[in-house]
Amino acid sequence: MVLKMCMERRELENTLSWLSTFGGAFSALGDSIERCALVAGKISLRQLGIAIRLGDPFTVIRCKLYCALSFIQLGRFKEAAEIVKTQYKLANSGPVVDEKVVAMCHGIWAKLRYDRRQSKLKKRHPD
Repeated sequence: MVLKMCMERRELENTLSWLSTFGGAFSALGDSIERCALVAGKISLRQLGIAIRLGDPFTVIRCKLYCALSFIQLGRFKEAAEIVKTQYKLANSGPVVDEKVVAMCHGIWAKLRYDRRQSKLKKRHPD
């Protein structure tokens, strides 16, 4: 039983790693190709399911932040902002603070502000 659980955990971590690679690739293209942003969002939801099964709260937070990135790329700024704010509070609320997750929150918040500003400018001055 224990061996089976260890093997399942190893397989889940391996799958999470592969999904992270694919998600990162699609996310990189998602700034310019909407379909890629959608695929990246779907991948992050799959990652989230695995992170929940693994029971790692910081991985869960990271996966939700990946979803926020997808929302930003799709112009869904309010939803992205809510996710980032909530995950930032969670990342700082426990007895252990993962500084990488906190830095991710700051970076994604900066991207959100920049992309929202660019979107507003584009609406005011369409080419």
